[in-house]
Amino acid sequence: MDSVYARRRTDTSRALCHGCACRAKRVCRADRWDSRRGSKARLRRVALPWEAVGKSALNLKRGRELLVGGWFLGMTALFRAVFGDSDGAIPIAGNFPTAWWHSARRRLESWSVIEVRPLSAAEAREVALWRYESPYDFYDGSEAEVSVMLDPVNRYCAVHVAGEFVGYVCVGPDALVSGQHAGPGINDIGWGFRPDLTGRGLASRWLRTALDLLDDLLQAPTQRVVIAAWNQRSRAVALSLGFGDPVPLTNADGDWVILSRSRPTAS
Repeated sequence: MDSVYARRRTDTSRALCHGCACRAKRVCRADRWDSRRGSKARLRRVALPWEAVGKSALNLKRGRELLVGGWFLGMTALFRAVFGDSDGAIPIAGNFPTAWWHSARRRLESWSVIEVRPLSAAEAREVALWRYESPYDFYDGSEAEVSVMLDPVNRYCAVHVAGEFVGYVCVGPDALVSGQHAGPGINDIGWGFRPDLTGRGLASRWLRTALDLLDDLLQAPTQRVVIAAWNQRSRAVALSLGFGDPVPLTNADGDWVILSRSRPTAS
C-alpha cells in the first residue's frame, strides 16, 4: 500500500515538474512519452526528421513563391503588350487590379461592334431611371422625358456596344437649352451615357463612331453642342471630338458653354 501511494506521489510530482497541468492524471503525459522513447535525448533525436520536413516545406513554399512570381511577371508582360498604353505602360493609379481591369475593359469595348439605332420605348424608360452621382445628378432622367425622347422631331438614337445599350445621341431641338435657338446650317447634338459607364474614357471613342454612323442625320456644315459650364468631363469629351470655339450662355438653369465644329469630311 505504501509503495502504491509512493508511486502516485512521484507521478504527481513529475506532473508538476513538467508543468503540463495534468495533476488529475496518474501519469504525466511527458513522462509516458519519456518512458516509451527512453529519454529526453531520444525525444530530441526523434524530432530531427520533423525538422527536416519543416525545412523541406519551407523550401517548397519558397519555390512556389518563385513560381508564382515568375508567372505574374510573365502575365504582366503579356498584359502590357495587349492592354498597355502606346508606351507599353499599364495604368496603375490607385488600386492595381481595378486600374488594370478598367484599362482592359476600355480597350476591349473599343474593339467591340458599335451600333446606332432609333431609341425604343423600353430604352427611353430605362434612360428615365438613370441616376447619377452628385453633381451629375443634374442630368437624372424623369418619366416626363420619355415622350420627349420618343418624339421623332428630336431624333433620339440608342448607342449599342456589343449588343448592350450604353447611351444615346439626339439630333434636334431637345439638344438646345433655354435661351438658345436653332440656326440654319447647324445640327444641334446632345448625348448621354449610362451612369455606371461614365468617367472611364469610353464616351469619346463611342461618340466618335456613333456620330460617324449618324452622318446621314448630320448633313449641316456646322455641328453644335451645349454643356454645363461646370461639367469639365463632358467638355473634355467634346474637345476630344474636335468641338471648340466656346461661347458662354447664361439662363435660369445656370451657366453653359456652347461648342461647335465643322462637319467632318469623309476619310
